[in-house]
Amino acid sequence: MFGSNILNPEPSLKSGVQDQEYYRALWKRILGGKVHRAMVVNRKKNGDLFYAEQTITPIQDSAGQITQFVSVIKDMTERRKLEAQKIEMELAGKVQRKLYPQMPPRLSGVDLAGAVFPAGHGCGDYSDFVDMAGGSCGIAIGDVAGHGLGPALMMAEARAYLRSIARTRRDPCEVLNEINAALARDMADNLYITLLLARLDAPPYRLVCGSAGHVSGYVLDGKGRVRSVLKSIGPPLGMFEKTVYRGSQEIDLTPGEIAFLLTDGLVESEGPGEEEFGAERALEVVRRHRHDSAQEIIRHLHRAARRFSGHVEQRDDITLVVCKLDSAPVADRHPRAILPRRH
Repeated sequence: MFGSNILNPEPSLKSGVQDQEYYRALWKRILGGKVHRAMVVNRKKNGDLFYAEQTITPIQDSAGQITQFVSVIKDMTERRKLEAQKIEMELAGKVQRKLYPQMPPRLSGVDLAGAVFPAGHGCGDYSDFVDMAGGSCGIAIGDVAGHGLGPALMMAEARAYLRSIARTRRDPCEVLNEINAALARDMADNLYITLLLARLDAPPYRLVCGSAGHVSGYVLDGKGRVRSVLKSIGPPLGMFEKTVYRGSQEIDLTPGEIAFLLTDGLVESEGPGEEEFGAERALEVVRRHRHDSAQEIIRHLHRAARRFSGHVEQRDDITLVVCKLDSAPVADRHPRAILPRRH
């Protein structure tokens, strides 16, 4: 910021953004003895444009005659960038909040819950419950690289592909292959999406899972022991157009078992000394509260991670999905509820 006495309040290097009408209004105001204050675009000597807040004050003598003008120019480029970033993040937040399911589907014999805990306006996580061919319920959880409007729009595109393709496919890997082929044509070089898609058949209860670069999920038995690890079978979506995902993982589920899906924001929550919360601590929370509802298990997980980090500002988004089978025998359950159609 600098101040100077001037006779001509017009910048020596006009940007061309302000037209002659702007300068006529400026002169009229300051010659009338009024202070002029405005956000302008100026040009540096090297030709670069920059935003500046310009204040021009008329200085009058004892007779009331204007003798000079004092101009103060403050470079506002960084502030404008921050404001633009804030607006972008708020828009991204609005886009992504519309992607989250309002309520999990009601399935007989299954307690299903999901929650997203954003680190800021531009959450990069995603979870959804979708219709799949044959009437099964699809459970999706993902994470897009980066934050902001671009990643949010890319996740919205992936969601649209997922909901459309899943209706005609039963194999999660087939769904991942088609989404990847579509996204790879549109995805910017620095963007990619991790996605785990699990098909839940009920009854008999079976989880069929395919994961594109996503953090591992887990299936715990009725005693809280890890029975299956839902590992990634390929790179994130959008990185390589010719990637082929194959070998969907199939797990038969029994009463009392829990499928636990998450994003890396949970396991990478940092505590004292930059130690991470980690998968083992998360699994211990699920194990300890396995008799609670799916929603309560999620609450316990989030609280445990926040306590571990000392309740400092959350650095990454945390998304959790818990699918818990009732302990009652299958024969005692009512027929499976139909997953509502989404348009």
